Amino acid sequence: MNRNILIIDDEVEILHSLQRQFRRKYNVLTCSDPKEAIIMMKEHDIQVVISDQRMPELSGVELFGILKESHPDTIRLLLTGYTDIEAVIDAINHGSIYRYIQKPWNSIELEAILNEAFEKYDLIHTNRNLMLKLKQHNKELDQKVKERTEELEKINQNLEILNSEKNTFIRTAAHDLRNPIGVAASMANLIALEINSLPQNLQIEYLNIIEERCDYSLNLINNLLDISKIESGQLDIAAESIDYKDLIQKTIEFNRIFAKLKNIEIKTDYYDDPIIAMLDKQRIEQVLTNLVSNAVKYSYPDSQVIVKVSRKGAMLRTTVIDSGIGINEEEHKGLFTPFYKASSRPTGGETSTGLGLAIVKKIVTEHGGSVGFRSKPGTGSEFWFDLPQ
Repeated sequence: MNRNILIIDDEVEILHSLQRQFRRKYNVLTCSDPKEAIIMMKEHDIQVVISDQRMPELSGVELFGILKESHPDTIRLLLTGYTDIEAVIDAINHGSIYRYIQKPWNSIELEAILNEAFEKYDLIHTNRNLMLKLKQHNKELDQKVKERTEELEKINQNLEILNSEKNTFIRTAAHDLRNPIGVAASMANLIALEINSLPQNLQIEYLNIIEERCDYSLNLINNLLDISKIESGQLDIAAESIDYKDLIQKTIEFNRIFAKLKNIEIKTDYYDDPIIAMLDKQRIEQVLTNLVSNAVKYSYPDSQVIVKVSRKGAMLRTTVIDSGIGINEEEHKGLFTPFYKASSRPTGGETSTGLGLAIVKKIVTEHGGSVGFRSKPGTGSEFWFDLPQ
């Protein structure tokens, strides 16, 4: 860093004398007008100012009072005679002057004072830089604390939401299991109590109800286990090369039994034959079964369900289209949430656990795919999923 000194005195001889003494060690600037000195301070990086006290228009003390405000770090040294001591001491007490030098000065003493002045400036400058760094560090630290606090608040909010969802999940699961088990138990108890007097046709009807309720409960438990595996990251995807068309046909044949009860025709639309894909056969069959069975459940009797396979870029898209009652727009957001049940009910009184679509989305996501749908009340629904082929 350059060592710059500005010397102000209305006597040119003094300026020349001081310049000769210090020009080898410092970069010495001089002027005879205090007002010019103020301008020079703005134009140059001055560390030390030496000014005579007695000058026309503006005294050294008055000049230093101005420079104290505009350049507080600059070290100010005053040249003065004995008659000005009182004013000088007052200026020192107010912090305008670092040291004063009596005329005539001792050259060695003045050089020592200059060395101290530059050391003082370096100390002030270093301290100011440290304070700026500390201020910046504190600002950054405050920002980090703020960000961390916001993160913790968000985590706490998410934990509260998860805890609420968990409690809702448990209550819903318990409710959905208790009802069918309760019905089955009541029917079994009724048969046991009236086994001798109960007509055979009623016994068969009650046994069918028991079987249906047990199947529902078993399906719910299996779905709960699947959800648990997926959420805990324990769902393993074992992809293999399969004929996708054969898998779809197998799923359709399984659901055709239930479709016939409502006289619903299941049609297919393939873009190619055969369609070879790398998929987890068991899991994708589960996805297809959920979507096709939902389409059958929510379609009107004497209608049709279409399973369509097409290409979307590098993805294999499977779309299941029903002729059902559709879903209200305000209910779209929650469709893939576990246990969510829209206001639309199955057209044949079939049961629904509210877990099927949640499982569909999670299995497809684990395959690196995505799901989507569109639906309006009275126009049916289309559900699709895209998978890497």
